Amino acid sequence: MSKASTRSAKELQSGLLELVHRLHGARGVAHDSQLAEAVGTVAQMAGAERSILRLIDDQVRVLAQYSWAADGRAFDPLKDVDFKTVPDTFSWTTQRYRDGEITMVERPEELPPEAENERAFLIRRGVRSWLAIPLQVPGVAIGYQSFETLTYNKRWSEEEISALRVMAEILASTITRVRAEQAGRESEERFFRVFNDHPDAMVISRLGDGAIVECNSAWTRLAEFGAVSATIGHSIEDLVSGTDGGVVRKFKRALATKGETGEAEFGWTAIDGSERIVLVSSALIDLAGESCALTTVRDVTERHRFQEQLQQAQKMEAVGLLAGGIAHDFNNMLTVIQGHSEILSEALEGPLAESAYSIKDAAERSSNLTRQLLVFSRRDMNMPIVLSPNEMIEGLKPMLRSTLGETIQMSTELDPEVPGVRADPGRLEQALLNLALNAREACLSGSGKIVFATRRVRLRAGDHPSLPPDDYVALEVRDDGHGIEAEILERVTEPFFTTKAQGTGLGLAIVHGVARQSQGDLQLESEPNEGTLARILLPAAHSTAEVQECSSPPDPIAVASEPLCILLVEDEEMVRALARRVLETEGHRVIEASDGLEAMVAAREIPGGLDMLVTDVVMPRMGGLSLARELGKLSPGLPIVVMSGYPDGGSDAEASKLPAGAVFLNKPFQPVGLLTAIEDARARIS
Repeated sequence: MSKASTRSAKELQSGLLELVHRLHGARGVAHDSQLAEAVGTVAQMAGAERSILRLIDDQVRVLAQYSWAADGRAFDPLKDVDFKTVPDTFSWTTQRYRDGEITMVERPEELPPEAENERAFLIRRGVRSWLAIPLQVPGVAIGYQSFETLTYNKRWSEEEISALRVMAEILASTITRVRAEQAGRESEERFFRVFNDHPDAMVISRLGDGAIVECNSAWTRLAEFGAVSATIGHSIEDLVSGTDGGVVRKFKRALATKGETGEAEFGWTAIDGSERIVLVSSALIDLAGESCALTTVRDVTERHRFQEQLQQAQKMEAVGLLAGGIAHDFNNMLTVIQGHSEILSEALEGPLAESAYSIKDAAERSSNLTRQLLVFSRRDMNMPIVLSPNEMIEGLKPMLRSTLGETIQMSTELDPEVPGVRADPGRLEQALLNLALNAREACLSGSGKIVFATRRVRLRAGDHPSLPPDDYVALEVRDDGHGIEAEILERVTEPFFTTKAQGTGLGLAIVHGVARQSQGDLQLESEPNEGTLARILLPAAHSTAEVQECSSPPDPIAVASEPLCILLVEDEEMVRALARRVLETEGHRVIEASDGLEAMVAAREIPGGLDMLVTDVVMPRMGGLSLARELGKLSPGLPIVVMSGYPDGGSDAEASKLPAGAVFLNKPFQPVGLLTAIEDARARIS
């Protein structure tokens, strides 16, 4: 080797070492720029006229490339080649890259037959000599740099190739490091974008002293800090000092042993003193080489409130079903008691007659109790119309004033723009009167202020656990009385729950039943010594044409004596026996059946046909409404009396599905009530 050649190799080694030093200290964009510059610097040191540095993936597909030309003109030898096809098109050189072998071609014509594509490619581009140095990290090729001469043939010396190989190794290590740093920065940026924008409160604290090093805006809102900077440096343990200390210690142990805690709920007293329920989880992370805890805190206070409301609604529904079932069975018994006591009172004289009247009076008072239970359970006869809440309250004013007394200041705040609501006016008036009586009882020393108000309410999704999003009308009764404690407030709508010395405990239960029966709800807000707000929420009627006003029941008519053939269907034997006795006393012919199927058989066997059907609603095998429909097909225009302890038809159907012209007889009834219903049903058909 000539002296000049040796000096050239030494100069190459020195220049490459200086370049490596510059590349090693570069970061990010600066590294990318210096890498492009390095391609030309190395090419000139290597005596090349053009050079390309290509970064590749594990399939030797080109990811990026940097090029240099001595004449300053940009060039891209692969511009017409799909990068994805390079490994297959140039399979000979691809395999050498994978194996980490250096490829030197002094003349393209000397390439072996298996490199036919490479030979044709170099000759077509006018390349006289070509050298490719692979860039490798242990066991993996990440790229290569190729050098080309165009005007002369060159054979690179072993010293030059050795220097270039060292340069390639350092360059590969530098590129790998920069790639890892860049990936780390990008990952960190993605993390903090998610971290900062996350709706849950998130905080990062050092594991050693618990000092907060990062937090998001959701955390500052939850922890009542004005800005993120105000939180940094605080100890996270100081900020959660109002929480369950046992839970905090458990979290620390889980972080130390498992690196994560899983989710747990606990109470948290915020800086402003408010009580929250939070869902917390924590995990160990490495932040700038320091062990930290990433803690996520979600405020689930509202979710718990909705869950409690839903559980309360479900409990009230269950209690309502139970109350309705009891009332149904009780009504059957009261029908028997009332009926027979009336018969006895008419047949007896003196003290015995008075005893019979006492039994009858007690039964009537008991029937009032069952009606209240049915209102609570939403199984009473509901006659809804579209009505104006404002007009109803205005109409109730005289009664409210007399009910509340002169020592109570009563006022109204009626929104003139509120729409109508669809409800039973009698039931809704009863509900407001019940609320008024409760408010009066709450006012201290018999004096105070009670306000009746109406307003429009718009419920959005998630605002209420059971009511759908829509427009609602709020009917409110507000007092300034002694208020209700939280533990009592949870139970005040339960039937028979009362704090009064004398009371049935059905007042608010009935209000709740009326609201739910009209597809609404009852809301109560109260604090001790701060008064109470009772709010009936009812869906706004979007049009007064939604329903037709239910007609009032016809006036009682004189009981006629013309005998009829009556099919009496009742599964309760004592009720059936009483009804048969009453009807036969009036001269009617009675055919008995204990359920719908038995009645269908009996109806077909009655000589001369059937004049009237008197049926219970809820019965085994076939209910009364199904029976009425089937008999209506056999005998069109048949007069029908439907009787039930479930005025809405129980499980069989709603009262609104009664056959046309049918008369509904509410249990418990008295003998005269049954006879009046018989004549009423016949009059409707005739």
